[in-house]
Amino acid sequence: MPHAISERSSKLSQHLRNILPDHFGVNFSLHEFDGGASNPTFRIDSEAGSIVLRTKPQGNLARGAHAIHREWKVLEGLKDSSIPTPKPLYYCENPDIIGTEFYVMEYIPGTGFNDYSLPGLTFDQRASVYRSLNDAIATLHTLNPDLIGLSEWGRRGTVFDRQIEIWTKQYQQLDANLPGFLELGKSLARRAPKQSPRSLLHGDMTFLNMIVNSEEGVIAGILDWELSTVGDALADITYHLLPWYLPSNPNVGYTTLVDYEEETLGIPTMDEYIEEYLTKTGFTFGPGDINFGIAFNLFRMAGIAMGAVQRAKIGTAKNDRAKHLESNIALRLEQAHEYLSKSSED
Repeated sequence: MPHAISERSSKLSQHLRNILPDHFGVNFSLHEFDGGASNPTFRIDSEAGSIVLRTKPQGNLARGAHAIHREWKVLEGLKDSSIPTPKPLYYCENPDIIGTEFYVMEYIPGTGFNDYSLPGLTFDQRASVYRSLNDAIATLHTLNPDLIGLSEWGRRGTVFDRQIEIWTKQYQQLDANLPGFLELGKSLARRAPKQSPRSLLHGDMTFLNMIVNSEEGVIAGILDWELSTVGDALADITYHLLPWYLPSNPNVGYTTLVDYEEETLGIPTMDEYIEEYLTKTGFTFGPGDINFGIAFNLFRMAGIAMGAVQRAKIGTAKNDRAKHLESNIALRLEQAHEYLSKSSED
């Protein structure tokens, strides 16, 4: 049992038995999920079944970081929608129980993939999973946030403007030395679209944050809504497309589609996937829009990597994978410049 929670296991078990008597038994075991560098997550098994406990990390955290209350709010909003998400069960703001805030949600059985080629699945299963994935993000982007209690979820201004400002400030605060980072941010800010369909966004909608029902060929659960907001659909879909343009990085824990021939696997090409998404949503993004969005997200990934590397250095990152991100930052910036140039040509 993890040390930070094991010291409070009696208090946790008593608390959950009182709050969730139908979901938590007398005898239980706690298993931490592997992967990620964000919020510690555990499966609790008891005679009542399995549930999932998600917490903030221990220690001093940056303001606004590890916002699990945001995840909870989105799960509450989506629980009656067709978006596959775990049912939220209980949120605890009292840090005295286990030392930090946490929430509990239903456990969704299935398979997690960090290889976007979906090894072990058949041709037809892969095709079905990617259709289900496309359905999920298209449905998400066409939901009306006002109808699920998230009308005030986004801030004013575009996601592009806000994110460029955030990562530029972080770069300056960290006193980083990445040639071309600030110049790229300025170029992106000048070219950012002033209008884009405003949608409910996930912020990190990849297979690393999903549970797959392989037998049925569907997405069974979408997890980790910490970065969710209401904003520009273009920003979210072009991040979602990363398996087709981002090189694999086994050290960090993922394998993309860059080195695969998609048609031999039953997986659509990026152009086919985009066309299907545009048909379902009715959006009209052109090649220049997509290339700009990819450039923006590569810049954003470089900024996220900077923060993760810093957390690893001070010991607040959840695992050692963040330490391997540093070598990727320059590559992300180089790719971003290339896609931004292409966006001007389209």
